[in-house]
Amino acid sequence: MTKLSTKNSENQPGIIVLDSSMTITDVATLKDTLKCYADSDQDLTLDGSQVESIDTVSMQLLLAFIKQLENNDCMVNWQAPATAICNVAQVLGLEQELGLDCAIV
Repeated sequence: MTKLSTKNSENQPGIIVLDSSMTITDVATLKDTLKCYADSDQDLTLDGSQVESIDTVSMQLLLAFIKQLENNDCMVNWQAPATAICNVAQVLGLEQELGLDCAIV
């Protein structure tokens, strides 16, 4: 079962849709998918709206992916990061490094 899917239509190129569960059991699939985009020369968008659970392993992988794209002079934008992403990023102190703008209530 794929835990991460991508949308690459003419209307929304370069959008990576994150699945609801992003835990250590899903990290291999996440890594494989992100690896396909690691050498990208275009800006990408992470759609985190469906994420219900995420652990530090997945956050570390996302951070490494974002840093790789920054090294390629590309940007990663977030589309509707879920509360779960924002909460974990805040606890880990990674909001800025991940490029998140979360207002945690």
